[in-house]
Amino acid sequence: MIELYGWLSLQGSDSTELESDDFSDVVKKSQGILSSLKWNDISLEVQNGTPYVLVALHSNHRTKETEEILQLFKTLENALPQSYGTLFLIEHDEAEEINHSQMFVYAAGTVDSKSTPFRTDNP
Repeated sequence: MIELYGWLSLQGSDSTELESDDFSDVVKKSQGILSSLKWNDISLEVQNGTPYVLVALHSNHRTKETEEILQLFKTLENALPQSYGTLFLIEHDEAEEINHSQMFVYAAGTVDSKSTPFRTDNP
């Protein structure tokens, strides 16, 4: 089973505000990227003047949607390098034991990833 949870706060510049042209450009660029997806259960939301993407996916196995979400976050971060957020990928084996978990951190136009210590057993 695959679990994928994440959020990305979309930023155009340090001074993006709700009424600014920069904000409008961020929203338009983000909507364009999101509308190109084959998997369309991801939406762009705005809260307190900040656009963001929030995603959760549960699947029996790694699918095209999984890869598309991973690529989406990279694409948004590259297009809007002031954006920031996290994405967790957790893969379970047949017995529901976690056999791989990874955290992606998006900030300042870069994507860093590392293994995470999620475990299904209690030490």
